[in-house]
Amino acid sequence: MSAELFDAVRKLSLANIRGLYREIIPILQHLKGANVDYRPMYPNFPKPWLKIVMPHNIHFLGDCICALLINLI
Repeated sequence: MSAELFDAVRKLSLANIRGLYREIIPILQHLKGANVDYRPMYPNFPKPWLKIVMPHNIHFLGDCICALLINLI
């Protein structure tokens, strides 16, 4: 909050501050996306992803190491 805004709010009465709060907070919540029903694309990420992808990556890594060893022989 800027110094000018802080000074302006400081001079308001308690009733005006409450009114300002009731007016501004819903706008800020909307801007931040509080009105959106959020459902993640991958729930519990990364646990299920690791169970699916990691074995494939380990297998691929093993293939790469074998290919390197064959080329060295």
